[in-house]
Amino acid sequence: MKCAIFLGFILAFAYGQHRITGGISSIEDLEDETVVGAANFALSTLDAYDDDDNKRVFSKIIKGRKQVVAGILYYLDISMFMSSCSESFTECTPGPEDRQFICSVKVISQPWMEEKMKLIDSHCVPADKDNRHMKKNRNLKKEVKNSRNEKKEEKKLARRFKKFLAEHKKLYSSRREMQRRFEIYRQNQNIIKELQENEQGTAVYGDTFFADLTQEEFQYHKGLNMSYKRQETLLKKAVIPKQSAPEEFDWRNKSAVTPVKNQGSCGSCWAFSVTGNLEGVYSIKHGELLSFSEQELLDCDKLDGGCNGGLPENAYKAIEDLGGLETEDDYPYKVCLK
Repeated sequence: MKCAIFLGFILAFAYGQHRITGGISSIEDLEDETVVGAANFALSTLDAYDDDDNKRVFSKIIKGRKQVVAGILYYLDISMFMSSCSESFTECTPGPEDRQFICSVKVISQPWMEEKMKLIDSHCVPADKDNRHMKKNRNLKKEVKNSRNEKKEEKKLARRFKKFLAEHKKLYSSRREMQRRFEIYRQNQNIIKELQENEQGTAVYGDTFFADLTQEEFQYHKGLNMSYKRQETLLKKAVIPKQSAPEEFDWRNKSAVTPVKNQGSCGSCWAFSVTGNLEGVYSIKHGELLSFSEQELLDCDKLDGGCNGGLPENAYKAIEDLGGLETEDDYPYKVCLK
């Protein structure tokens, strides 16, 4: 049985006593990373609809509202420039000849869904025809300055993405594919941010090898093969002693847990579950923490399916038949770690 850790989370939003639950409310911080991310997502989506290589360059959010639905629905009025720059949008800045537009967009954010953000509606008009959002003393120089300041955060994200590419040796087939992966990476960063701010546990969230994948793509790295039959012999039920539990107890502090291992794209979590359990039991009984070989189970356990999944109870029976397990040092993990 291939494994993945599913993170469920609930975003709680506090409303004032006079605010209608489920109603539309103003966004106070228009420079919030999540809000700017929704605006950039809208512009990059509009770019993807166009055949030419010119980029819409984000300038600022003029007005923003949001509504709690099945997710967060953003209503944003965005000032942007249609740039002649054909490079990545993170490298483009508006020039004096680039025309300014005001775009009213509606974007829904549902981080737990396969499509985490979706552009619901958009309408763009030249800024000189939209007097509602133009101030008398606004000039291009000020807009360019504001745009450059707001691009700093965007460039920080781009640098993190480049570091991610180097660390995980990511290669893409084209510039367009890299741009698409960057947008997916941006959306996943928003999920990381929301989890870190709202999840009530002590976990620390960050990039993994999968940070540029959509939820649909990630499904290929896990799964369940229902063809593996459970053995007739049932495992004995553990006897739980009747005593009061301590307020805190961590087996990691008792030298009973080995460091985190990497199963790669192999569906071998069943093997890692079994070795982790045996490592702890062995340490408790013998006073020595050893790392046991998952690869031996993948190669020698004929009751399970190797990288195509398996069941822990089958693996315990296989270990009995094998007469035990080698250590990780003697029988290292060699499946493709990608």
